[in-house]
Parts: sequence; structure tokens; C-alpha cells
Amino acid sequence: SGTGKTNAEKWLSITKSKASTIESIDYSFTEQFPILTSLIDINPDIGMKPEQVKEVTEGKDSQITDQLRLEVWEVTNKVDLSFVIPLSQVNVIEGSEKYELIKKYFSSMDFKLDHTSIEHHDRSADETQTESMVKVRDLELAALYAQSGVMKPWPKKVSRQLKPQ
Repeated sequence: SGTGKTNAEKWLSITKSKASTIESIDYSFTEQFPILTSLIDINPDIGMKPEQVKEVTEGKDSQITDQLRLEVWEVTNKVDLSFVIPLSQVNVIEGSEKYELIKKYFSSMDFKLDHTSIEHHDRSADETQTESMVKVRDLELAALYAQSGVMKPWPKKVSRQLKPQ
């Protein structure tokens, strides 16, 4: 009930075919996120790291942030995050009830919301008290990245071509 091939013959036929082909790997997210991938280097085997979310949003003008948001919003099929993030507000105060709910939402996506993953801004409420706040736009962008799958290992497509003889 054998094929008539020895294990050595099978091995030779496998290695021979690999030696005569060129293998290329394409990652679908590279095409889906042209703006993001032009701004930062993402290791596709790991995915985007939380600190890279901060790197993308920190100190960027609103035009770039808007382009990044639109790019990832399209990939996530225009997901609406208003159920968890108060999109009509400009900032959310760290430690507030709303912020704690947002943190819980992020942790459900294995995203730790802290000073390493998103930029916090300090504002003095009075001379004795300082509040730390997060921009709603940054929260939305971070949530969209977590939703999109870009923060996990990227799906890849392997293609093989015969080497020219």
C-alpha cells in the first residue's frame, strides 16, 4: 500500500522544488494601512505595539491624525465606538468613571491603557490639584487599531514563483 517512493526520494523532491522557487511573503495590512506603515516600522510577526500607538498620535497635527483615523476606520468597517468613548468630548479625565469604563473596554482587547500607550496631558484644576487627561481622538484611534487586528500578528500571503533558469 505504498507509493513506491522512499523517504529519501520524497525529501529530495521536496528540497528540489523549494530550491527552484522564489518565495515572497505579502502582508495584507501593508496595503490596508499605507499611511500608518509609512510613519512607523511595525514587525508584522508581532503586530503594532501599544507604545507605537502613542508614537503615532503624539505631537501629530490633526490632519495626519484624521488621515490615520479614516484609514483604520475603513479597515474596521466603520465601527462606531460612541457606546464606550464620548466622541462629542475633547478630553476624558484620568480616574473619572468614564475613563475607568474605557480602560475596562481596552483591557477586553488586551490593550493596557496607560502613559506608555497613550499620551496624557496635565491640567491644573487649581494651585493644589493637577488633573491628567487623555484626548478623545487619541482614545478613538487606539481603540480602532485594537479592533482592526493590526496589533496582533499580521495575516500573510505566501507566494512561490519558479526561478528563471
